[in-house]
Amino acid sequence: MDEKIKILFVDDEENVLAAVKRVFIDTGYTILTATSGKEALKTLEDNDVQVIVSDYRMPEMNGVELLKTVRERRNDIVRIVLSGYADLGAVISAINEGHLYKFISKPWNDDDLKITVDNAVERYFILKKNKELTETLRVKNEELFALNVKLKDFTKQQSVYFDIKNKTLDTAQRILNLIPFAVATVDFSNVVMECNAAWSELLSSNIQEPAPKDIISFIEDVKGKRSVSRQITIGNVSGSLWGATAEFPEQTCIILVFIAGNIGHAG
Repeated sequence: MDEKIKILFVDDEENVLAAVKRVFIDTGYTILTATSGKEALKTLEDNDVQVIVSDYRMPEMNGVELLKTVRERRNDIVRIVLSGYADLGAVISAINEGHLYKFISKPWNDDDLKITVDNAVERYFILKKNKELTETLRVKNEELFALNVKLKDFTKQQSVYFDIKNKTLDTAQRILNLIPFAVATVDFSNVVMECNAAWSELLSSNIQEPAPKDIISFIEDVKGKRSVSRQITIGNVSGSLWGATAEFPEQTCIILVFIAGNIGHAG
């Protein structure tokens, strides 16, 4: 425990304060004293105090009034009042209202006084730790909430992106299918990446499938020459097959176009 423990005792009788100091002389606590409520409040302004113990009967400001004021200014300080039995009703009422932690009857027993103050110090640090943990939890929850908001925004953006991308691809595929001759793109592993309906019908080859064996040698020629056209017969259909390499940001592929009929030239 790095925090130095300071206990403030308040009583308008100097001999009572002297007696208290003797009780706590070997405890390791720093004992501060004040002879009035006004002096006590000034002492609290100048010192980090964990526990305050005040006599009830004092002129100008009694102990309960003082501790109510302390609660308003420094709610973390544990508040104890010393009281005779004649004042018991007012003290119990103050405890029930949350202004006080405990009361100690006068005259006190030294051991009971020590135990009560020790418990008050322990309570102070428990409440302080709880407050720190609560604040840490609050900050973490805020960070988690902010992260969750960002994640939702990102997910929403991604959803919009993929929705647009899918619609674009769907539109592109529809346009591709309107072309009256066979068109396909093939990667350098000879796998069909995109093709139109005419290509699928002519070569019985679809997306993500290997290119037909009939045109593998042609594709290899395109890889070496970058652009090739040739008369070829695929199945029972003769025509001109044209191929060229095309570079895109993500990869390089080969574009193939087959037009039925004897319209091409060997290359």
